[in-house]
Amino acid sequence: MKARSMLVATLSCLGLCSSGPAISDGYYGDRERGWFWFEDPPVEAPTEDAAPAAPAMRPTVDQDQQMIDRMEALQKQVKAARARAFFEPNEENVRAMATLQTAFVRRSSDVADVWQRTIWANPEFDFTLERPVNPLGLAAYEAENQQKRANTLDHLANTHVFYYFFRSDCPYCAAFGPVLSAFSIASGIEVFPVSLDGQGTADFPNAAADNGMAAALGVTTVPALFIADPVAGKIMPVGYGVMNEADLAQRIVAIADEDQPDNVRAATPIRQLSSLQERK
Repeated sequence: MKARSMLVATLSCLGLCSSGPAISDGYYGDRERGWFWFEDPPVEAPTEDAAPAAPAMRPTVDQDQQMIDRMEALQKQVKAARARAFFEPNEENVRAMATLQTAFVRRSSDVADVWQRTIWANPEFDFTLERPVNPLGLAAYEAENQQKRANTLDHLANTHVFYYFFRSDCPYCAAFGPVLSAFSIASGIEVFPVSLDGQGTADFPNAAADNGMAAALGVTTVPALFIADPVAGKIMPVGYGVMNEADLAQRIVAIADEDQPDNVRAATPIRQLSSLQERK
């Protein structure tokens, strides 16, 4: 119902904010036909003395353009009624505005009803199948994601390692260090700590001194975390700054997801690890 209400409001707003050519008042005298009802003009009956009429030709105007013109005309009429009611707020103008807006909202409601039924009948349009919103579906979705996350981390623990860049005097590194250490223990992904000032911390006392790795990777902000595949010789950034364990898991699973489109995967830069391994 919430999604349907939002759709009604959106359609109504479009009607109130757009502009277009003027429209006649014929609908309000004959509204049971609907706004979008198109009819051929009536054909007069031939007289007895008249020659047989040629077959009526159908309109040549593109029907899509007719619909667009009619919508723009209606939107302009609503906008004009609002302007009159705003600058001349008498009963007649306000009533005219209310009549138009109410009719537009009702038409929007009809569209929303058809939209909703179309979604029900066509699963390819239903995004709640990918990300449920009701409690039962959401619980199943979260359980599936947790299992996928666990499987991904188990796989990465056997194939990947972390490169962690920090400074011993960095307060953000001091906050992130325990999180990364606990995540490493829980996930099994080993951490290679690299200190930019040559000093370790309580969580990573035996860190290697930076010998150019940070500059090679373009690290200017710490803490900085990268994930590397030594066998493939590739290293990718996970993120900068303080992250919690949930953020880490989400980012790592996303980076490791090979089912993402190529343009999405390309947004994570991949560097060659071979030269860095020699410096390690």
